[in-house]
Amino acid sequence: MPTLLFRTSLWFAFLYGLLTMEATGFAAEPEPVHISGSLSKPFTHVLLCSPTMSVPMPFAQSDAGAAGSFELQATIPQPMVQELVFFDGRKRIATLPIYLEPAAKLAVEVASGKVEHTGDLALENSIVLKQMPLLRMELILKNQSGDSERAASFLAHLQEDLKVGADEEATPEAFRQLILEIAQRGLAYNRLKALEAEGGAPYLQQLQAIYANPPRSGAFAGQIEWQYQYLALTAAFAEAGLFADADHLETARVTWGSDAWMQSKFVVFLLDHEMNMRRWFRTPWRPRLLPLERFVSGERDRANWERIVKEFEELEASYATIAVGQPAAEFAFEDVNGKLVSLTDLRGKFVLLDFWNMACGPCIKQFPYLHKAEEELADSGIVIVSMNCDYDDAHETWREFVKERGLGGVLLRVNDAKSRQFFADYQLKGFPRFALIDPAGKMADPYFLRPEDKKFVPELLSIRKQYDQEKSPTP
Repeated sequence: MPTLLFRTSLWFAFLYGLLTMEATGFAAEPEPVHISGSLSKPFTHVLLCSPTMSVPMPFAQSDAGAAGSFELQATIPQPMVQELVFFDGRKRIATLPIYLEPAAKLAVEVASGKVEHTGDLALENSIVLKQMPLLRMELILKNQSGDSERAASFLAHLQEDLKVGADEEATPEAFRQLILEIAQRGLAYNRLKALEAEGGAPYLQQLQAIYANPPRSGAFAGQIEWQYQYLALTAAFAEAGLFADADHLETARVTWGSDAWMQSKFVVFLLDHEMNMRRWFRTPWRPRLLPLERFVSGERDRANWERIVKEFEELEASYATIAVGQPAAEFAFEDVNGKLVSLTDLRGKFVLLDFWNMACGPCIKQFPYLHKAEEELADSGIVIVSMNCDYDDAHETWREFVKERGLGGVLLRVNDAKSRQFFADYQLKGFPRFALIDPAGKMADPYFLRPEDKKFVPELLSIRKQYDQEKSPTP
């Protein structure tokens, strides 16, 4: 199944980009960095990029040459960590973190799962090859909250590991500081995200601390600058919920004062956020959002507003199949024991579909929460169905994966022959995602809460209770 491009929110996309992205400066254009090498596995092209959860945006691209060779160059303003992403058509087949410096000439050979760096920066890249996956795991799976004690311990060990390479060769100080800054920034961002869910003073204090001591990354500093100004001008709005309904607009307007420029920016930002979060599935978006157009000013903001409204309308049409109250698309897939299970087999129960894949860190993070939810929902008439959406050739890997992690409940795999239609039926463009289907087989919520949300189980039980009350005969 090809990787599908989908829109992500301003903050959510940044979480994944920050793992490999470094600063972009404005100095005189330096000499390009050159990268050459080969991959033993067949591929069509390779990108040098800072990836996010969507399709990577490349700095440079090279088609596959003879015997799996490639060569590319890119102009970078300063040392940074990027990724080489190899594709076979639209299928991503390999990803390699790589440390770059202006004017460096790097060579990398990838064969039978082994990576060999030669040329410039070989020492640094041998360390990056080991440390970046560990950092990614720490940020995405192990320390989502940015716990300060755990963060300090991780950074201390990382600092020691960065001092020497495999041959006890000392690493350059500037390189060590760059990798540490990437780690520190990621942990600080995780802490900020954890506090954002709670809101209030701790969140604002953490934001102010980062704002007062910004990192070298221009992109990160820009994110903080925007968020800080936004919150400073809409503090009262934030108290009611950062992106609450338009009913709170008057409160926000009082906080804005006469800053028409900020009003316009915020309203366009709010509209874009609402679309990305698919909130319009639950409540009609036109009466809530279109009245805000009167606050939009300036040619650029107006063009953005019109573009987003048009996207709203296009999404409405394409997402009609998963609108609340519509019959959910039928499916039938094999479970982990080879038994065919269909949606019809589950009729009479609320069915929560969990769409995930094995390469998705946020998906795996939901597993313990799902396990706990299954225990709490026992005998509730609510069944959780885990729908694995990996490539067809990953069938046996999937079996081993769910066995090793002790996953329970109904475990199904979307096979490749039916995946295109299934993805279209349920408008799957990113993972993880959860959809709730009612006992009559109709869509109850195409974008349900994630299990990590404290309201996950209470909301399910509340929906179940309300459904039963509505179906019960009136005395």
